[in-house]
Amino acid sequence: MMQDKATLASLDQDAGAQPEGSLTPSQRTLPYPQLQEIHNFTDLPHFQFMDMGPGRKFYDVVIVKASFDLKDGVAQLSEEQPGPCLVDEFWNEDEPEYSSLKAVSDTVLHKPFTDVYVTGAVHTYQNKPQTSWHGLVRLRRGKELLINKTLKFTGPRHWVHKSKDEWRLTKPTPTMQVQLQYELAYGGHYLDLKALQKQKGTEADKDPSLATETFTANPSGSGLFGPTDSLFSKGSPTHDPKQTYAGPQIEWPADSISYSDDIDFKKYQPAGWGPIARWWSPRVERQGTYDDAWMKDFYATEYADYPKDFNNSYFNCAPADQTVKGALQGNEHIELVGVFADKQTVSVQLPGWKLSAKSFDHEFKEMQGQMRLDTLHVDLDTQQLHATWRITLAHEQQIRASLIESMRE
Repeated sequence: MMQDKATLASLDQDAGAQPEGSLTPSQRTLPYPQLQEIHNFTDLPHFQFMDMGPGRKFYDVVIVKASFDLKDGVAQLSEEQPGPCLVDEFWNEDEPEYSSLKAVSDTVLHKPFTDVYVTGAVHTYQNKPQTSWHGLVRLRRGKELLINKTLKFTGPRHWVHKSKDEWRLTKPTPTMQVQLQYELAYGGHYLDLKALQKQKGTEADKDPSLATETFTANPSGSGLFGPTDSLFSKGSPTHDPKQTYAGPQIEWPADSISYSDDIDFKKYQPAGWGPIARWWSPRVERQGTYDDAWMKDFYATEYADYPKDFNNSYFNCAPADQTVKGALQGNEHIELVGVFADKQTVSVQLPGWKLSAKSFDHEFKEMQGQMRLDTLHVDLDTQQLHATWRITLAHEQQIRASLIESMRE
């Protein structure tokens, strides 16, 4: 419940904002983890943490992460095992609200769907400069096609001002690689000069973000130009029509962009294989409604609950067309086309591993559980495939110890 924790900290610091009778920070004490011992017999790195779920229920969560070489055939363990990622990392740490994710934290409570996402740079075959080419990610389980997604990549191109309300993209120049960042897809944000003028002399006067319009599905991209020739990016509060601006290099094969008004930004889905930040649409809408009723509950109770309309898929970070219902079972095949310079196609089969978590409660009663393979991260730069298994243990089960073992086919 990452946003709630941040909200809790900020509101506790702002004593003046708290209604009379509100609980103090010292009264908001978290319970101790129930899980006291983990015996990991897999030789894979693991991490344990505690989190709260809807209904003010607390859980101990254990994740195990394995990294495999991204090579044809059955996946083989890499020599280097970096282990779980603990925090989100952004390409632009100075303005994370307008940045895409460089790395994604594994420390979430639960994932109802399996996330499959790709980071790094795609390359032209044999490093031959190309103005454009296609790339494909495909995941299948036997004959069942789970994911099948094609993107178009182009060389660098720029937005050129043509009229008051129209911008045009130049033709792409040849390139040998494109970085998989949403900064290189359609999107963006701009400063609404009329809104900025209205808030002058108010408390919001010194906060231009309150007058910034964003493409909520991708605030980091380019192409969302304001109706008053203004663009809030790269540290400049206004746009100069005499200058050019970097344009998108990642798009949908059947939906190429030439002009800024080619896009219906209210319906357009940003093109990309990468993860989606927590405050981007449609993920942010899944966190629920933080209204006056929630605020009242926050001040009055020891642990503010999730909103009533919270959706667990908020914990998923991959685009909707890169998620798989439930967990992966092992032995799935992932195929990549148009991403490596030395091979046109790479096909990797996941190992048929099952990770079990044999658990014992405070009375040494044994409970058998299976860890869920719910995250698959393809890292093109390190040429690795990172797989994350997770088990979520409710505190009410009073699990004291857990033995993690792998059954490898």
